[in-house]
Order: sequence, then structure tokens, then C-alpha cells
Amino acid sequence: MLLKESVDDPRIIGRICNILIPREFTRLDEIVEIVFFTTEEAKQPVAFDEIEEDNIVQETEHKTTVKPAAFHEACIDRFSRQQNIKMIKRSRASFSTSDNSVAAICAVSKAHSLRGQTSYWFAFHPYYKDFLEKSTNGFLVLGCGSGTQILVVPYRELLTWLDDVWTTELEDRMYWHIRLQFENNQFYLNRKKDRGRLNITHFLLPVSS
Repeated sequence: MLLKESVDDPRIIGRICNILIPREFTRLDEIVEIVFFTTEEAKQPVAFDEIEEDNIVQETEHKTTVKPAAFHEACIDRFSRQQNIKMIKRSRASFSTSDNSVAAICAVSKAHSLRGQTSYWFAFHPYYKDFLEKSTNGFLVLGCGSGTQILVVPYRELLTWLDDVWTTELEDRMYWHIRLQFENNQFYLNRKKDRGRLNITHFLLPVSS
């Protein structure tokens, strides 16, 4: 259970369960490989570079690794109080009620300085999408800098964003980039160049919650 709560990718969890099945011999190479991928998943560093001429974001060989933020529980605690529900931790970032009627993916980011402006960067994975689709009430909870500054985005609203934001597509995975700018006490979703910014401040959870 503790291992499941430290990773998110269901493929990794499935492979771990598979090697625990008793066999006549142990494949050491498979165990080593799973340990490697589990470690990488648990790290989840933020590593984005911006390409000025195309105004897009992608990973490069010369990326800067930032120690990941970790205040998911503080965000979910405030979300739970605001919704007046009790959430159960299903993995590092996924939470739901006991009957799965409400589900939330919690992504957190440190504050980053980009051209003198405060930015927050999040990765939204396909398996996050699959998790939210199983619930009648899904939410993306974005912790911006701490557990006190939180945006709560309904899943149906989030779906309208995905075609407008950048993606990273690698050999073994892909994900969407949710990049926010904070300017004049307003939160903006950065979108592809021809789409412009979208003001999403109305999703900000009141401080009193």
C-alpha cells in the first residue's frame, strides 16, 4: 500500500504485483528494471525548457532538474473540507471517496520565475485522465506553491483545455503540460500561441476553505 501511494503509473504497480506471484525462479533483471522505473516515477522532477521561436515547451538534453514539490495531502485536505467529503488516497496523486462518486487528481508545483513572472508547471498524464473518467464528479486540484493556494478545476472543464496546451511525447509515455502564470493576483492558463491565455482565477479555492 505504501508503495502504491508513492507512485501513480498503473503499469508500474501492475508489474510489481506480477513479480510477487510465486514462480519456480526469480528473474533478477526484471526486478532491477522495475525498481529503476519505480524510483524514476517517485522522483517526478519538473524539467521544462521553453523554445522561444515556437513558443512551445519540451524536454531537452540540457534540462534543469528541480526537486519536486510535495504537499498533495494539504491540498486535498482543504478540498475535502470545501466539498464536505472524506477522500481516500489511492496513489501519490489520486484520491477518491469510498464510493468513488468524487475523484480528484492532485498536482503540485513550486513557484518558478519566468521572465520576471511567477509560473507554475504541472504534468497531466493519460492515466490521470482514466482515473477521473471513472467518477461522476472528477476534479483536478492544482497546488500552486503551497497548500494554501489551490485551484480546483472540474474534469469537464479540464477536457476543454487539453487540445490547447503543449504535450510531451516520448517512446514510453506522453503527458500534457498545464502551465499557469500568476500576474496581478490573477491566474492564467498558458495555451498554444494562436489560442492566447485563459483567465482561470475563478477556480481558486477561497482561503477560508
